[in-house]
Amino acid sequence: MIAARLLRLYPKAWRQRYGEEMAALLEDRRPNLWTCLDLLRGALDAHLTYHANGGTMPVEARLKADVVRRFVAFMLFGLGFLLLVRLNDPVATFAGPASRFPGMVLLLDLLRFSGVVAAFGIALGGLPLAWVAVRRAAVGRRREVLGPFGWAAGSLVLFLLATLVVATVHRAIVAYLALSLLLLIVGTAAVAALVLRADIAEAQLRRVAIPAALVSFGMAAALVSAVALGVLVSTAAPSLLVSQDVTPATFSAGILLMALGTAFGFSGGLTVGGARDGTHLA
Repeated sequence: MIAARLLRLYPKAWRQRYGEEMAALLEDRRPNLWTCLDLLRGALDAHLTYHANGGTMPVEARLKADVVRRFVAFMLFGLGFLLLVRLNDPVATFAGPASRFPGMVLLLDLLRFSGVVAAFGIALGGLPLAWVAVRRAAVGRRREVLGPFGWAAGSLVLFLLATLVVATVHRAIVAYLALSLLLLIVGTAAVAALVLRADIAEAQLRRVAIPAALVSFGMAAALVSAVALGVLVSTAAPSLLVSQDVTPATFSAGILLMALGTAFGFSGGLTVGGARDGTHLA
């Protein structure tokens, strides 16, 4: 059973304490996709916050873990988003179907706008935290914080350069996707380490509540737009999935990644083993 195998992703100390209880709980019910997503979320939470001694995590630590979870969710969503936004490229072949079905342009614009809203929320909430963390780390010469910042900044610069090259020459899409995935993993891990190791006050961490709401709203609206756009294109103008940069495979993968990221950001539920274990079941 896939759900039971996901328990292997949890820390060893967590499995020793809660593994049998969770396995028995999974046997008593029929796990669905939402349960699997919640187990993945719980695994990340356990690695971020679980203490083998069962002690309660400080508020700052749990707020940091929540920031990391939301960032991971957005990065999953963002990778899928980038696979879809080039549907109108080349513009010449997109113009004909778009003129017959104006809803395509509307949905594509809504998809892009919603994605920008989600990205704006990440920037609005994350940049002030990064500034505080890096400034304090520079003053204290804390390499364990400055190092991840360098990796995160380097990954972002490389991604922007690769995107600029692909947008200019319209080639090497497969290599671009592979590089983007690698940079996504490296950058996400670096940002997680930066947040978890940085000296950030509780009050500053709580200020991300409104930006986090923007991220959630943007991801949800973009996902709905993408699904509606996919239905419209596949029924009214399926030729676009052959002539454009977006193929049926990339379109499906994009929607799947956006759905996973959005679901991961919204997932939650009952806590098993109390507030300290980091596991939820929907």
